[in-house]
Amino acid sequence: MLDRHLRRAGFTSVHRLNYVPRGNGVPRLAEKLARRVEEVRALTGADRIHVVGHSLGGILLRWYVQEMGGEQTVAAAITLGSPHEGTVMAYLWPERTARHLRPGSWVIERLAAGARPSPVRWVAVWSDADELVRPTTAARLRAPALGATNIEVHGLGHLALMISPKVLRAVTAQLEAAEGVGVEVTPLTPPADVRPA
Repeated sequence: MLDRHLRRAGFTSVHRLNYVPRGNGVPRLAEKLARRVEEVRALTGADRIHVVGHSLGGILLRWYVQEMGGEQTVAAAITLGSPHEGTVMAYLWPERTARHLRPGSWVIERLAAGARPSPVRWVAVWSDADELVRPTTAARLRAPALGATNIEVHGLGHLALMISPKVLRAVTAQLEAAEGVGVEVTPLTPPADVRPA
């Protein structure tokens, strides 16, 4: 639904990445994202692209940007319900990728320690009713060095973040602002909390 919404909003080059998370772990999955980014850049001729990641996808995006040099190829990075501080729900699955998403895991700690200023425009959308990312505030991107904009939405479940008209409008507005279209939504710094109308 997000891709259709973005196309209707005038974004002409919208691409997806599908992956199987089980057993691979965050660094290996981020390598797939890196390859996909290069494919899209080659296809479009763009130096830098915008990336939207839902849930684990947002963690892969952070790993790519912070650990693999993605700050050179990503212009805007938007995460939807991503467990930036880990999620206690990851204790329910005893496999590598889930272990990487637990609070205090080496992946979560490395991302927190490695956050640094970059030209990437970071936006984190999170919901107070997300039952998969617990505590729900763990989906906020609070690393001050990233200068992220956090957008809180109310009453949406984890999967609803991908189909909510309110979230789709917020993502579109942030991408348009990154493109310099329309009114600037929020500055990159200082970090801000925004509630979409």
